[in-house]
Amino acid sequence: MDKVNESFQRTLAKKQFFLKIVEKPSEWHYKGKFSVSEKHLIDFGISITKGQSKGIGQIIYQNIAYCSDKDSRLEWLEFINNLNRQLGIYYYFCLEDNGYVYMRHIRDVTTELEDFFNTIIQAPSLIRKVLVMFEERFGSRSVFK
Repeated sequence: MDKVNESFQRTLAKKQFFLKIVEKPSEWHYKGKFSVSEKHLIDFGISITKGQSKGIGQIIYQNIAYCSDKDSRLEWLEFINNLNRQLGIYYYFCLEDNGYVYMRHIRDVTTELEDFFNTIIQAPSLIRKVLVMFEERFGSRSVFK
């Protein structure tokens, strides 16, 4: 196994943060879920390219909110753009063509992955914060409860 992912898997084990792990030809995928309410599970995935001293790490949290009305898509995009300006230090929010909102983070990683891990575990509090903002702006149908 490459050193970057070996180090990441050691970090996950040390923190008792258990994820499904899948090896691909050029990267490792890590998958998990967390609950923001009884009915709203957020899927998230992490990928880290294979490398001996460095790689590229990506974190994606999916199904954060949903734009069901195509006519309001521009309003959603403007809102998301403002969120990214206000909160986009580590993560950026995106609106998929199918109406689902996801959150993404990409960066270079090395075998020192503590900061990368902290970025992963800080995301749920950010998501909870923006869910309130989505609901205030677009109503309760925009978030899954």
